[in-house]
Amino acid sequence: SRAQRDGIANGDFQIVHVAIDNAVSMRDDDGVDVVAVMGGDPGMNELIVTPDIQKIEDIKGGRLFVDAPDTAFALQAYRIYADHGLIRDRDYEVVAVGRGELRVQALKDHSRQSSAVLNVPYSLETKAMGLRSLGDTTDFIGPYQAGSAFGLRAWFASHQELTIRYIAAYIECLSFVLDPANQTLCAKICTSKLKIDPSLADEAVRLLRVPKYGLDPIAAM
Repeated sequence: SRAQRDGIANGDFQIVHVAIDNAVSMRDDDGVDVVAVMGGDPGMNELIVTPDIQKIEDIKGGRLFVDAPDTAFALQAYRIYADHGLIRDRDYEVVAVGRGELRVQALKDHSRQSSAVLNVPYSLETKAMGLRSLGDTTDFIGPYQAGSAFGLRAWFASHQELTIRYIAAYIECLSFVLDPANQTLCAKICTSKLKIDPSLADEAVRLLRVPKYGLDPIAAM
C-alpha cells in the first residue's frame, strides 16, 4: 500500500484500488489532496492466527504480520487487540511484510504465536493449511469501509469524462463478477492470477457475492 500511495503522489499512476484508510493517511499525514471516487467492500477480513492461539489474549508476546503498519487492516488489528487489553509494541510485535500472499508466507514461516488480518482468498488458504480464524474483523469492531478507488483531486477534476467512463467500466465488470452464471470463468481467472488451488478460488468467488460481506454491486461507499 505504501507503493500505491507513493505512486499516486508522484504521478506514476492516477487511480489505486486499496483500503480507504490509505487515502485518509495521505490527506491527514502527508497533506496530499486525494479524493475517493468509489467504495468497494468491507474488507472481507478475518483475524487469522497460528494453531496454538485459542483466544486473542494468547497473542501476548507474539507477533502481528501486516502490509503497512500505519493504515488499513493493521488498524483493525490494533483496535481488536486493544479492546482485549493488548497494546502494540508492548504486548506484541508488529512486523510489516507486505501484501496478502507475503503475510501467508510469514505465517507459514512462524508457526507459533503469530497472527495476521487476511481477506479472501488468503483467509481460505490459511485455514486450509490448518491455521485458525478468530472471526470476521467487523464482528469485533463493527462496519468498516475497506475497498475504495482514489486518486489526486486535481487529476479527477481535469479528467472528468475519463473518470466517469472508468467508473462505468468498473461497475460493468462488477456486474459480470457478481453474476452466478460467470462463476466458473471468474474462478479460473482467480486460480490463474493468484496461483491458488481451484477449489479455494471457487469458494472465494462465491464469497464475493455474499451481501454485506463481499463486493458492493455498484461500488458504493
